[in-house]
Amino acid sequence: MIEATQFERFRDIYICPDPQGHRPTWIWFALVDGVMYVEASSRQSSWWQSAMKSGTGQLHVAGKIYQVNLMHVKDAGEIERVSASYLARYHGNSAPSAESEMTCMRVTFLTEIGKSELPKVQV
Repeated sequence: MIEATQFERFRDIYICPDPQGHRPTWIWFALVDGVMYVEASSRQSSWWQSAMKSGTGQLHVAGKIYQVNLMHVKDAGEIERVSASYLARYHGNSAPSAESEMTCMRVTFLTEIGKSELPKVQV
């Protein structure tokens, strides 16, 4: 089982919900109770729209590529905890906007599928 907490020391990841139609996109992530979350800056984001359709994708983190499930989060309390985690993790550099909070997705790791050539940015 792949634990999201192993990526805690990394600052950024790359997401690619459809590797055939999208390049990996740089994104911040949050961890809440051992679960990884991602948010798009807008519902117009192509990666978010693709993830909403497929519910799956790939994450590039720590030099590896992982197949993941992506589930849209609608619970206000869960979104509030994710937003607080973003603020703490990124030292308030950018507060989540109301629109980005509406794009919150819970990440479930399925399997490691290969090596990533994208940068490994540590906190």
